Amino acid sequence: MGIEKPEIVFEGYRASDPERRLLNTDKLRSRTHWKPQVSLSQGLDLCIASIK
Repeated sequence: MGIEKPEIVFEGYRASDPERRLLNTDKLRSRTHWKPQVSLSQGLDLCIASIK
């Protein structure tokens, strides 16, 4: 983009920003019959192992 030293300036949250986000897969599961292939614990173990 031709910018030597880009700077990101945080100007605060917007009034419409949610305070927190919670993942909910209920709609995905009910419409597609999707289910995870690994548990949360297994997934975390895999992530940690890939970093080591």
